[in-house]
Amino acid sequence: MEALIVTVKEAIAASPIPEAVQPYILLVVPLLIKIAYGLLILWVGKHIAEWVETLCRKLLEKAKVDQSLTLFLSSLARYTVMAAAIIATLEQIGIKTTGLVAVFASAGLAVGLALQGSLSNFAAGTMILGFRPFRVGDIISAGGSSGKVEQIGILTTQLLTLQNEVIIVPNSSITGGAIENYTAKSFRRVSTDIGVAYGEDLDRCEEVLRKAAARTKNRVESQEPDVFLSGFGASSVDFNVRVFAEPQNYWAVMHDLRKQVYKALNEEGIEIPFNQLVIHKAPDEEAATSS
Repeated sequence: MEALIVTVKEAIAASPIPEAVQPYILLVVPLLIKIAYGLLILWVGKHIAEWVETLCRKLLEKAKVDQSLTLFLSSLARYTVMAAAIIATLEQIGIKTTGLVAVFASAGLAVGLALQGSLSNFAAGTMILGFRPFRVGDIISAGGSSGKVEQIGILTTQLLTLQNEVIIVPNSSITGGAIENYTAKSFRRVSTDIGVAYGEDLDRCEEVLRKAAARTKNRVESQEPDVFLSGFGASSVDFNVRVFAEPQNYWAVMHDLRKQVYKALNEEGIEIPFNQLVIHKAPDEEAATSS
C-alpha cells in the first residue's frame, strides 16, 4: 500500500493541479486509500464469516447436534470472524484498537460478573444440548421438578407437569444434580403393593395376583408379570405386583393393574385387611363405686 501512495503522490505532483492545492490532496489521498483498503477487508471478512457460518452449520448438522445449539454455535463463529474483520479494518484506517479492545475486555468482565448466574445456565444449556441426556417429549425429574420436556433452551428448560402446569427450570439446576429420564427406554416398570390377611394361603394368593397382573390391559406382553412377597406388616402379609408398560401407557396400566388386583382378591374371597381402631369405654365413677 505504501508503494501505491508514493505512486499517487508522484502522479499528483506531475499533474496540472495547482501547487497550492496539492498539499491538501496529498493529505486526503492516503486516508482515502486506507479507507478503501479497510472497506475491502471488511467486505472480504463479511463473506468469509458467512462461509464459516455455513460450514459450521453443515458440520454440526452432520454430527446430529441439536438444532438450537447448531444455530447458536454457527452464529457465534460468524460474529467472531466479523469482529476480527472490523478490528483489522480499524487498524488499516489508522485507528488504534488496543485501547478499544481493553475497554471491551473490561466491559465484558463486568458484565460477566453481573451475569454469572446466567452464564452458568448458558454453560449448562450447552451441555444439555450437546450431550442430550433427554430430548423434547421425554418425561424427566430434575432440578427438583418433574414433567414432560416441552422446550430446551440455552438458559432454561420448560416442563409440563401432570397438573398441566408449566415450570421453567434453570439449566444449571438440572445439570447440578441427578437427572431421572422415565422415557429413555422403550418401557417402564409399573408396580403396586397389596396386603392380605395373616392366615391366607400364600401360594394361592401369589397365583391369584399373577393371573390378575396378566389380565392388565395395555401391558407389555413380552415381559412376564412378577409377584414378590415384599414384607410382613402389622396386620397383613404384603405382596408387590409388577408389570411393564410403554411410557405413554404408564398411568393407564397402573390404574388397570390396581383394579385387576382388587377384583381378583375379592372374587377369590381373599381378605384385604385394613387398620381398625377399637375403643373401650372405661366404667364411670358410680358404676365403679357400686361395684
